[in-house]
Order: sequence, then C-alpha cells, then structure tokens
Amino acid sequence: MRLDAAEAVRRGAQALELARRGGLWRGFPTLAGMSDEWVSGFVLTHLAPTEASDVDADAARSLLARRQRETGGWGFGPAVPADADSTAWSLMALRDTLPGADVARALDALELHRVGDAYATYRPGAGIEDFIGARAGGAPGWTSPHPDVTAAVLLATQPLITGQVPRPSEASASSDRADDDAVSGSPEPTSPAVPAAARFETSLRWLVACADATGLVPSYWWRGMLYASALTLRLLEQAGRRAPEAWERAAVEGLVRLQTPSGGYRLGSDPDHDAFTTALALECWCRLAHLDDDGRRDRVADALLTMQDAGGAWSGGYVLRLPAPDVTDPARVSGWRRGAGGGNAFVPDPGGVFATAVAVHSLDLWSRPAAGPGGEPGGRGVVDPAQPTRGADETLVHAGPPETAAPSASSPPVPRDWLTPALSS
Repeated sequence: MRLDAAEAVRRGAQALELARRGGLWRGFPTLAGMSDEWVSGFVLTHLAPTEASDVDADAARSLLARRQRETGGWGFGPAVPADADSTAWSLMALRDTLPGADVARALDALELHRVGDAYATYRPGAGIEDFIGARAGGAPGWTSPHPDVTAAVLLATQPLITGQVPRPSEASASSDRADDDAVSGSPEPTSPAVPAAARFETSLRWLVACADATGLVPSYWWRGMLYASALTLRLLEQAGRRAPEAWERAAVEGLVRLQTPSGGYRLGSDPDHDAFTTALALECWCRLAHLDDDGRRDRVADALLTMQDAGGAWSGGYVLRLPAPDVTDPARVSGWRRGAGGGNAFVPDPGGVFATAVAVHSLDLWSRPAAGPGGEPGGRGVVDPAQPTRGADETLVHAGPPETAAPSASSPPVPRDWLTPALSS
C-alpha cells in the first residue's frame, strides 16, 4: 500500500471508531430519527477489505446481528420497518459470521422485495405505509425497483449464490418460516420460482441497462450519478464479469465530464469538492483502470487525500436525497429542500460517517493492484444487457430496459435454491 494512502486509511479508520455511538454508527437525520442499522452495515462493509485494526468491528457486528428482525431483515433504525437496502448492507457486513439459518432468513427477506427483474427498497403492505401514515399502496416510489438498491442486494447475494463465501447450512429451513411470517394479503406467486443464478443474471442485466445518456447509472436515494455507478462496477468485478466495452467507455466519458481540473468531483452545483462523491469516483476509476490512459485515477486520489481533515475524517455533505413516497422518478422533482428531513429533501451526512467510510474503502482499493478477478479485465465474461440469458432451467429470461420493470402484480415465492451453482460466464 502506498504510504500516503496507508496513513490516510489508518487515520480514517480511527476517526470512524471514535464516531461510534452506543456501539453502532449513526447518520442521516430524518423524521424517523437517525439511522443506525443501515449506517452500521454500510460502514462495516466498507471497512472490511482494509483490515483496519483500529476499529472494534467484532463488537459492532455482534450488536448489529442482534438487531435482525424476526422477518429476517434490518431497517433504517429499530422503529422503522425492514427494507432491502438495510438488509443487504447488514448481510454483507455479517454474512461471514452469522449462523446459516440467519443468513437464510436474510436471503428470504431480500427476495420478498423483488419487483420484476430488480429490487425495491420497501415491500408494499409490509408496514411502511402504516409507519409513514400513508394509505395502502400510497408509497409507489419507495416500493418500485431502484438501481442503487438492486446493486446492493446483488452484492450481498452473489457470493452466496456462487460459493465465494461459506454457504449457509440448511438454507431452505427458514423458507417455511418466512412463508408463515409473510404479511397477510401478500400476493400469491403466479409462476414457478426461477433458480437463484438465473435471477441474478436477469437482475444484473437490468442494472447494467439502467445507465443513461451520460454513461452512468442513476440512483433513487442518492444525489449525483456515482453511487449506483460505483456499486455496479464493484458488482461486475466481484462476479468476475464485464459490461460491454461501449458501456465502459461511456462510463469513462461520463467520469471525465464530471471531473474538475483539480481532480475532484462536486455534488450538483455546489462550488466545493464533495468527499463522498470524489471517493465514489475514485472507486469507479479503479475498476475502469484499464481505460485510464492519462492518470485520472491518481488525480482523483490526490484530491481525496487533500480533503481529509486533521482528525482523520472526511466532511459529509447533503448527499442523500429523500423523495416523497409517491415519487417514482426523483429527476422530475424540481423543489428539493435541505435538512428538513421530510419528503423531497436533501439529507446531510453529519460527521462525514458515510464520506469517511467510502474514502477509506476507495483509497485502500486505489493502493492495490488494478487487475480485477481473473487477471486482466478482458478475461472476464461480458454482461450485455441487450442479450437474453439462459437460466439454469434453460428457459429464456429477458432483461428489459429499466422503464419496462414496472411493479409486478405478484411476488415470487421465497427462494429455496440459494445454493444453485452460478451460471457460467
């Protein structure tokens, strides 16, 4: 590891350890309070690759594990219904240490959030409408498929599908329990279950197809274009895959357009560089290093290093956006408020907990060899969203463009096949 990056990572980890409150990390003030479960799962996941010795990760993991709901998931906080994003990040943080039955319950909970080819943050009728005081079906935006949430779910489940991490023992044992725990009135499945590997392939193609005219993948919950883009590139590398070259080059062009002359990245029209956004850009460049012909990756890292404060942290900005529950396309919202905590508001990252976690993660990644799994990027299977894929049952599964993935009239059954071998690439 480069010495400057090593020291920055160490100091960043120390700052995160000091930021823990009550054993967990907290962040993003909203009308529902501050998040701790979701935030802690995210921070632990991003610290894990760095092997930071200054963080008592075991204590945080133990507390987070005890927060798992009876339904198998985790939420924004203890009073908020479980959601797919919080469950995905918590599962990523804990899947190496959770008992197999608890891993299986989390997988079951995630699959209940599947809508069409992708994943929604919340499940209709599972408590979110009551929590926010909305009528039944009154949160179509929050219960529609989201690229940023889909990427997190696939990152959490892909290693379990392929056996990259130890598989949960007796995974199907929790499926009957999940069926019993399902909320009354949940729609019945109308088609046979698709094997897990085929579901993953279909969702991955849906996600890659979400890239817009800028070459980058938009998010539902995050400002800017780099959060979902970074997660998509992380997922492709984790799975040993590649998007088509034209997709990668479009992403590089998008990154180039957004980069300032001094190497960093701004958030919207803000005049100053944003650490969270710059750290996400660094991860994107690291995973597209084979297309970085003029050292832009190093310039991003240098800019990020200069943003670290004397205490080792990076400042957090208004990076999270909270669309009103009925908003399905945040890009159409014209009047965003700052810090109000309600619908259609930008929410701050106080203390820079998310910014510091992603900066530590990205600088650690930057300091390592650029080659992805399997050596040179060209050796990985290509994920072409324009082409169908054959599932393990040899039925043809099509991944349509994002706009075709409308909420399904039914939810697929709880999966009983998480150990299905991955499709060959």
